Amino acid sequence: MANSTATAKTSLTYVDALGATIASLITAAAPYQGSAVTQIDIADTTASATSFSVSFGSIAEPTLILLANQGNQDLEVTVSGGDTPILLAAGGLFLLAGPTATDVTSVAVATTEEQSGQGKCSAFVFGDPVVA
Repeated sequence: MANSTATAKTSLTYVDALGATIASLITAAAPYQGSAVTQIDIADTTASATSFSVSFGSIAEPTLILLANQGNQDLEVTVSGGDTPILLAAGGLFLLAGPTATDVTSVAVATTEEQSGQGKCSAFVFGDPVVA
């Protein structure tokens, strides 16, 4: 079976140092055979530093991981059990795609303070491409 392709596109517009408006479209594409699309619900009053694992489903080798913090508070992202979490601001996105993503063995998000109101983080994981 041929691979499918997951594509994440980000549009970036900014004004450079000379005052010119710059517009860029950045695309990350990754082959996959399997996917796991989940949502992590973070209940009101969840304690600070509570960790939630991102489900990879049956995927052993991810090629694209996208997290969308749809809550009202920052989260910390830890990749493969690393010691230094990455801050994922409320409303922010985290994207890891390409050959380096296959080295990822796990992803977790953690609250940075007690949750106030309902929080959620959507997770999209694609992987296990057929290698020719």
